Amino acid sequence: MSFTGNDGIAMKRRSATAFIITFSLLLCSTSVQSFDNLHFLFSVSRLSDGANLRDPQGLAVSRETGDILIADTGNDRLCILSAHGVLVKSVGRVAGIQSPIGAAFGKDEGIYLTEIGTRQIKRLSFNGSPLPPIVPQTHDETSPLPGRIIVDGKGNIYAADRAEPRVLIISGSDYMTRQIQQTPGSREPQWKVQDVEVDGVGNIYILSSQGLAVHVFDANGHHLRSFGQHGSNEDQFSFPTGVAIGPEGNLWIADSFRHEIKVFDPRGEFLSRWGITGMGDGELFYPIDIAFGKGILYVLEKGASRLQAFEISRKP
Repeated sequence: MSFTGNDGIAMKRRSATAFIITFSLLLCSTSVQSFDNLHFLFSVSRLSDGANLRDPQGLAVSRETGDILIADTGNDRLCILSAHGVLVKSVGRVAGIQSPIGAAFGKDEGIYLTEIGTRQIKRLSFNGSPLPPIVPQTHDETSPLPGRIIVDGKGNIYAADRAEPRVLIISGSDYMTRQIQQTPGSREPQWKVQDVEVDGVGNIYILSSQGLAVHVFDANGHHLRSFGQHGSNEDQFSFPTGVAIGPEGNLWIADSFRHEIKVFDPRGEFLSRWGITGMGDGELFYPIDIAFGKGILYVLEKGASRLQAFEISRKP
């Protein structure tokens, strides 16, 4: 089995001067002035193999190549696109993939993916060959159900657990598993972990669609802070689903039911939000996941079944 390659794509483009999206910044905010503009670059919904993206739910960007990895859930496949949105490779049912929900580029070992109906993390080499899967094991009697995943610069795997209020951390050649979990007996609503992110110093950001939205832990698992109320104010959430760390270390969070992106600094201070509901270029319709390339924000929309790319402009 191997990936299949394509070199064309159906996409929409605009020049940087033709379409500019401006953040609605807080008047009191000065720390995000260099990120007050996003320039629409392109959108991708129909790939050059003739298939449309269908209910995509997972997104990742390679640190080395800038390639984009999409969990094309409804089509039971993974798609690799170039940084410019050109379909490079795809792999699907032939490799035994069914309803992928999370996907990540590994440090040295290819691609990791999770599926809605399985309790393991599947592995593929970069040429598409299946590798032995990882079956996370915990010290208690609960069985993890891994969802969205990321891999840090050291090769550690972080997986949101869709069955329990926790994040799994898998490391080493023996795939030793530890976990960061909600304090048992907490009065806070039980976490529903949607995504996880790690910054450059190893701090771990857990995104929950219930209770406070963001829970921050250091590399040793010590709780640092939590923030992000659910509500109707501009700094509050409806249903957060994806988190990524931007170029200046701020947290960018997709609020799916609000059809918008919110930006917070690492301390939890609200900076800005942006989002125009719709299916047009630059508009958002149920954004499900986000990721950064080199100077580019990628937004994956479940509702629109598409990927959009925005160049981040800096003020002089």
